[in-house]
Amino acid sequence: MELELHKGRPADRRIDKEERCYALLDSLGIEYYRVDHEHADTIEACHGIESVLGCGICKNLFLCNRQETTFYLLMIPGDKKFKTKDLAFGQLTEQFIHDYENFILDEKGHAVDTARHYLAIVKKSCRKAYKEGHSERFMFQHYVLPKQTVKTPKALSRESFEKIRDVEIAPHRTTHRLARDLFLFACYTGVAYSDAVTITKENLHTDEDGKLWLKYRRKKNELRASVKLLPEAVDLIEKYHDDERNTLFPMIHYPSLRNHMKALAVLAGIKENLCYHVGRHSFASLVTLEAGVPIETISKMLGHSNIQTTQVYARVTPKKLFEDMDRLIEATKDFKLVL
Repeated sequence: MELELHKGRPADRRIDKEERCYALLDSLGIEYYRVDHEHADTIEACHGIESVLGCGICKNLFLCNRQETTFYLLMIPGDKKFKTKDLAFGQLTEQFIHDYENFILDEKGHAVDTARHYLAIVKKSCRKAYKEGHSERFMFQHYVLPKQTVKTPKALSRESFEKIRDVEIAPHRTTHRLARDLFLFACYTGVAYSDAVTITKENLHTDEDGKLWLKYRRKKNELRASVKLLPEAVDLIEKYHDDERNTLFPMIHYPSLRNHMKALAVLAGIKENLCYHVGRHSFASLVTLEAGVPIETISKMLGHSNIQTTQVYARVTPKKLFEDMDRLIEATKDFKLVL
C-alpha cells in the first residue's frame, strides 16, 4: 500500500472510533493531516508513516491512579522506554514483546532458550487474560517465539554411573550421601528433583505379583508417571525409611544438592558436568532404552505429555544400535529376495 498524505476527513465511512476522532477535531476547528496505512503495531512499522507525515509518532499510554478517579494521557517519543514496575493489559502494545526480547538478549545477555522461556510466560499470561475477560485483545497472538535450541541430552556413560554408585563417602558427610542416593534414585526411576523430595508412602503401590510401583503426578505438568521399582530403588527407599517423616526421602534444598553434585563428580573422578537432571536422562537412555524397553513405555514412566519429548531424552547409543541391528538380521535371516 502506497503511503500518501491527505488533509482532513476522508470521504468514505470509517470505524466509529476513527469517525469520532475526526468529528472532535472538526468541532474544535483544528487543521489536521492523515496517512492511510496497513495495521502497524510496532514503532518500527511506523517509521514509513513518520517519513510521510514529517513528524515522529509517539507511544500513547492512558494511565490512572489506584482509585481510578484521575486519568492521564502520557505521550513519549517512540524510541524512549517507559519504565514502570507494573503494566495493565490495556497498556500493552505489540512493540512491548519485541522490546522485552531485545532487553533479555542484548541488555541482560541471556541465552536464546532463556529468552524463549520468559517470552512464553508473557504470551501465556496474555492468552489467559483474554480468555478470562481481563484484556480486550489477545496480545502477541501472532508473535513467534525464538527457535528453541535442540540439545543432545547428557546421560552418563555406564563407566561414570558405576563410579558414582561405588564412590566411598565418609560417614559424617550425611548430606553428600543423601545427594548421591537421590541421584541414584533418579537413575533407577527417572524421578525429577521436585518430585523426589515430595513423594510419600501413599505413592507406593503393590501389584498382584507383589511388585512395588511408584505412581505420582509430576509437579511440572500434573501428568501421571508410573514406574515399577528396581530392587536398587527399593533398597534406597528402605534405607531412608522413617515413620516420623511422611516423604520417602529427607529434604535437601536444590542449591545445596547442586553443590554436592559438583563435589560428587570430583570424588568419583568423572569429567561430566554432573547435575541431578542427568540422572533422569540416564534412566531414559542407560537404564531403560539400552535394556530394550519400548520408548512408549519410557514416556509413561517419565510422565511426558508427548513422545517427542521422550525421543529427546532417550538417546540411542551405539550399543543399542548394534543390538537392534543384530536382532533385525536374526529376524530376517530366512527372508529370500526374489528378483
